[in-house]
Amino acid sequence: MASVRLIQATTLEEALAIRAETGARPVAGATEIYVARAASDMIGLDLSGVAGLRGASRDGEGWRIGAMTTWSDIADADLPPQFDGLRAAAAGIASAPIRNQGTLGGNICAARADGDGAPCLLALDAEIELQSAAGARRAPASAFILGECSVDCRDDEIVSAIIVAARPGARSGFRKLFIPGLDRPPLVSVSAMLAPAPTGRILRARVAVGGCSPIAMRLATLEAALTGEPLSSTLARHVADVHLQHLTPPEDGLASAAYRREAAKQALREMFAAMTGAEADAA
Repeated sequence: MASVRLIQATTLEEALAIRAETGARPVAGATEIYVARAASDMIGLDLSGVAGLRGASRDGEGWRIGAMTTWSDIADADLPPQFDGLRAAAAGIASAPIRNQGTLGGNICAARADGDGAPCLLALDAEIELQSAAGARRAPASAFILGECSVDCRDDEIVSAIIVAARPGARSGFRKLFIPGLDRPPLVSVSAMLAPAPTGRILRARVAVGGCSPIAMRLATLEAALTGEPLSSTLARHVADVHLQHLTPPEDGLASAAYRREAAKQALREMFAAMTGAEADAA
């Protein structure tokens, strides 16, 4: 029978030493780890007692969210509208016990194709901070996730925080679509951040889709189409099939690839409509 043995750490320095010496896999909220490793023995590095890895705060020219920050923490955090998408995703995660235990760092490291965290972090242009005994480094969220269940984290490293540059006046959104009546992950999830210039036109647009490829993907052509447009109720009209052509949705018993791509298009339109107080056009 498989077993999981946890080694507890109380400081980041102790955690990094244990990680380097044993290769123990970091465990945050443990909502994913036991399912993923149920078939094999493993040694886990329990980070729940490490101070300084939890909470969201202003840090220099941006924001720092500790990797051990729970979804409930994020949903209740006093963050600017730039983080509305992430807060909405946090509030909609599973059940209250999961939100109270699951962490943002654990979610992004799990790198599930249908994870709620990745589209939000891509839309926020977030960076992942990693610590090792040799020092710290940062990786863009877009480069950190290498594939499904695969991330750019060395055997001696621990994800310590998510860093997001402040974008004055920016707002973000999030949407996900389920099949009604099924207790399953969402078919698709989408997130966007729109940062305006003083003129009111969009200076920076970031849009990402989860559940339609092995990893969450940015929609670069849609971002380009939105840039320079007024931040107004007309944004949803820019969402078109051409912007989703590079996605590779799975085919399974829940939905076809074509259905998922159409669902992503509708979710994007609904999200932009909600962000601008408009009505979403029919698909």
